[in-house]
Amino acid sequence: MREAIRYLISRWFIWGIGIVLIVVLSLSIMITRQANLSLDEVTNNIVDDASELVLIHVEDYVEPLSLFDTLMMELWDPTMEFEEQSIAIESIARQIVKHYPQIASVQIGDEFGDFVMYRQFENGGTHTKFVKANAPEPQTIWRYFDGDELDYITSEPGTDYDPRVRPWYIGAKANKSLYFTEPYVFFTEQVLGITAASPIYADGELWGVYSFDIRLQDMVDFLDSLDLTANGEAFIVTENRDIISSASIPYFELDPVTNTRKMQTEYWNSIENGVIDVLHHVEVGGEDHLVMYRKVSTGFNKNWLVGVIINTSNFNSKFKINIQFTGVISILILILSAMMFYYKFKENKVRTELINMAKYDQLTTLMNRHSFEEVFKLLVENFRSREQPFSIILGDVDYFKKINDNFGHSVGDEILSELSNQIKLNLRKSDYACRWGGEEFLIVLSNTDHEYACIVADKLRKEIEAFQFKTSVGVIHNTISFGLATYDREYTMLELINIADEKLYQAKDEGRNRIKC
Repeated sequence: MREAIRYLISRWFIWGIGIVLIVVLSLSIMITRQANLSLDEVTNNIVDDASELVLIHVEDYVEPLSLFDTLMMELWDPTMEFEEQSIAIESIARQIVKHYPQIASVQIGDEFGDFVMYRQFENGGTHTKFVKANAPEPQTIWRYFDGDELDYITSEPGTDYDPRVRPWYIGAKANKSLYFTEPYVFFTEQVLGITAASPIYADGELWGVYSFDIRLQDMVDFLDSLDLTANGEAFIVTENRDIISSASIPYFELDPVTNTRKMQTEYWNSIENGVIDVLHHVEVGGEDHLVMYRKVSTGFNKNWLVGVIINTSNFNSKFKINIQFTGVISILILILSAMMFYYKFKENKVRTELINMAKYDQLTTLMNRHSFEEVFKLLVENFRSREQPFSIILGDVDYFKKINDNFGHSVGDEILSELSNQIKLNLRKSDYACRWGGEEFLIVLSNTDHEYACIVADKLRKEIEAFQFKTSVGVIHNTISFGLATYDREYTMLELINIADEKLYQAKDEGRNRIKC
């Protein structure tokens, strides 16, 4: 399988290089034609290409957000306690900030003022910050990680952050959908960025907002690297007059509130009133410059202006600018093409890992609750269309707390991992198993009536009773109790689970290591 993947990657790379060479050759042929273009036409072409390159770069920011939006909406459960749910999704949130360098942090805040933030440091470490505002004794907690291992925890009384007053929270709440702030300088890193935020609803009511801090620094670096001519620079101006680039832009001022460079209001009004797509002259530092703006619609639901400014004082020949322009664009296309093949392959791998983390329990590799909800809907449709009943078996490991108390949680995890393997070995391919929470497991038997489900449950109980759990502290014997329920008439998912849970409670009450049908 690995050889096949390597073969496909090599084929893609060869085709990609071939296409790039054809593009470069075509551009070289166009050099002599471009020598006859006027300065106005050259500048128009530069603005076109700069706009296209900026849009390509912006897509790298926007594409992951749709995936994150889907994952976070599936993962976050407003019915759970805030701190418990925050720790439950901690692993995938840290993977997000680890694998996507443009994501500085992930935040979640609720209507009670509780807040959690997952952030990555420059040295690669990550930490989680909890602000427990809705508690008898408010406090702030930090969880620091070294790699994937929890390193240490600190806390202090009181809170220093209220998400409800932050612009991203207010904007998402008012917009009632995915919302993007205007650029601003992040307080913690002192780099330019924006925040994407989306509301979370529970039973039709606003529960809270989650958001991503997105760095724009590499966008600044990208624009600064676009030496489109010997004397030209590219830059972006947002709807709010913010300038993205460190280039020497005419008529700018520093905003003392956001600490960002803004275009002066008078000049901005003149652009909006007819200077877009029009080449015009401005004086910068006593030298004449040509400036042109092009409006582009980004994935941030914002209309940005891509601008190009060219110093005409040292502009010696049209032929020279065309040669340099074509050469730079050719090199950029070559670099971007090679990077595209590499990063697309890497991104698909990370995307698959994140989706698996969202659907499967990381310890047992069984499905989680969210995946069960999808399976339940599918089986209910089969029941309604084909009258195929299905049964669920809710299991709970007997005396599991004693195992954790006597041997430690790591041994408990070993037991749960081995137990999940035994469950999978004793099920059909058409059946499903998921970790319901803690030491509870849920088994779904498709196209199975109540009588046969009882037979399967008892067989599995006996297999587990006889199994030797090999752990780091030696062999441990353990048992499990089961409660059953069958979907042979219309139930909600919660009603069916409650029936199985009541049966499980009876099995526990009658001595454990038994099933109740």
